[in-house]
Amino acid sequence: MIETICNQLAVTLPIHIFCYAPFLNHLRWGKKITVVLVAAIEAIYILLFGILLHDGISVSLIQLIAIPLFGIPFFMAVEMEPGKIMFLYVFSFSYLLAVRGTASYLEIILSKDSGFSVYSWQGSIISLILYILTMPFMLRYFRKTAQMVIETHAPHVWQKAWLLPLFNTVIVLLFTYYPQSASQINARFMLTRILLIICMFITYYFVINSINQLQQRITAEEHARYLKQLTDLQAAQYHLLQSRIEETRQARHDLRQHLRAIQGYIDKGNLTALASYVQAYGESIPGEALHEYCRNYAVDSVLSFYAERASAAGILMKISFCPLSDTIIPEPEFCVLLGNLLENAVDACCRQNGNA
Repeated sequence: MIETICNQLAVTLPIHIFCYAPFLNHLRWGKKITVVLVAAIEAIYILLFGILLHDGISVSLIQLIAIPLFGIPFFMAVEMEPGKIMFLYVFSFSYLLAVRGTASYLEIILSKDSGFSVYSWQGSIISLILYILTMPFMLRYFRKTAQMVIETHAPHVWQKAWLLPLFNTVIVLLFTYYPQSASQINARFMLTRILLIICMFITYYFVINSINQLQQRITAEEHARYLKQLTDLQAAQYHLLQSRIEETRQARHDLRQHLRAIQGYIDKGNLTALASYVQAYGESIPGEALHEYCRNYAVDSVLSFYAERASAAGILMKISFCPLSDTIIPEPEFCVLLGNLLENAVDACCRQNGNA
């Protein structure tokens, strides 16, 4: 019994290091608290393992407890979306299965004793050697995979993406999970476990790349939508500017006519009529004029466009804007965000006034 418990410690302890190493900067409570939490869960598992083993429960069945039990601290400690955590946890557990299966087969080959227990101290040593030999490569791959998962923002996809690797692992478990018998541990058994980890490599590669491509496409579509909205705003501002230019040309033409009329009143010496004419002319001049709100043309176009809309709807709109030349966030996103806010404000005022 002691030998079997020591075997479990040799198999399970290294997998905790593998699980948490890529997430040292993404822990909720810091490294010390996480270590204490993991140690407590490992102690609970070993305690349950010893009790159930003493009661005659099959070791293979007892080991299944580790799957949800080890996942508890992982989900609690790592600050990430649940779908992403599950996606990475399945990979860690598949690695454990591959090491355990390979160690069991190698133990049979080296022992040449068909009646031995697959949870002996020899198996513990072989498992530790396999971890030492494979952990650097696997950990490098797992770090890279975890970083790609962290940087990929697709919440709806990650909610279901973990089902694919989990399905592969469950199939392998159903066909290779064994009782305490060495007769079922053969080359095919070991090959199945190794193929599992290879399948996980392939699955994770294609899943992550597919999600990245999806995210890039969504980002490109959003960017194109931002540019279109910005172009529409600038086009509207251009038409507004063109109309103001036309109004200015017409005003210059009218001004010459007014000057002739004023000169006529002066020539006749009719100051009373001249005063009345000048007062009427002054009242007919529109008060609004083109206004530059900031030095950023795109942002200024958005402000001018909605200021014109508000003025046309009879809405008093006061704009106080810093002399912005560059935006902190990308200009298209900033203009669309600003445009949406101003559009909502103008529409709300129109509804309140009964104009929309």
